[in-house]
Amino acid sequence: MNFKLALAAAAVVGLAGTAQAADLAKKAPAAANYVKICDAYGAGYFYIPGSETCLKIGGYVRAEVRTGNSGSYFGATAKLGPINQSQRSGNGVYTRARANINFDARTATEYGLLRSYIEFWLTNSSGDNGTIGTNLRQAFVQFGGLTAGRATSFFDFIEGGYNIGNIEPDSSDQRRNLLGYTQAFGNGITASLAIEDWSTQDDLPALKNYGYGWQHEGVKYPDVVANVNITQAWGRAQVMGALHSVYGTSTTAVGVTSGVNSDKWGYAIGGGVEWCMFLLRPHVVDHRVAGEPEEPGAERQPAI
Repeated sequence: MNFKLALAAAAVVGLAGTAQAADLAKKAPAAANYVKICDAYGAGYFYIPGSETCLKIGGYVRAEVRTGNSGSYFGATAKLGPINQSQRSGNGVYTRARANINFDARTATEYGLLRSYIEFWLTNSSGDNGTIGTNLRQAFVQFGGLTAGRATSFFDFIEGGYNIGNIEPDSSDQRRNLLGYTQAFGNGITASLAIEDWSTQDDLPALKNYGYGWQHEGVKYPDVVANVNITQAWGRAQVMGALHSVYGTSTTAVGVTSGVNSDKWGYAIGGGVEWCMFLLRPHVVDHRVAGEPEEPGAERQPAI
């Protein structure tokens, strides 16, 4: 009897030892570290692992083929010459592939929202021979009401066609290097003041091309731009103004001696209103990425 009990006790001890050995051999799996969704700034944001920064990655791809007999109306003359199917020397087909990539990072600090935004294009067109053209569309930092970097001018309001310059070539969608401040007053009302690099906004042909005989010289001061904006559920409206330092030289102007120099401060004023139509436009459409209404103190800030 005692012998049987001893064998049973030995068997139990053996089983316990085996179970403990099995437990030691199988290491518990590490807890999965999933990416956390950040819903503080809208849809599409996630927390960068190990930080309190929310990041949103976006973009699109555009592919196009152009053909026709009307010459250069598609703006494809730079590399291939006019598009013209009817001429032997003309190019009948023009292609383009473009990728747009943007990164929007936001961090809540004890002094306010810190935002960094980057957007760029990668483009390959017929005649590029495999090379890729790059365009830094936007790169700016926002902190509180301050905006610094490359962004949409504070003067711009409705930009016209999005990336379709051939349809609306005079739409105001040029980005500029700038430093600006936006003050929010509540109820969607803001006021902004900025200094901006003039070089990317001077898109009109030189006055000499119109027969006035004046041409631009160096610019000594940045442009000064201001606006007042209201954005609410019904739509948005804005009034804006700008000052521009003009240094010119007379070349062939009638009644003016050639070589005469002059400098003046030019100005521009503007205004615009956009209404949301019931069913047709249930929300405000604003291509300017940096002008998203939910941003504290930066509702009317630059964009795409």
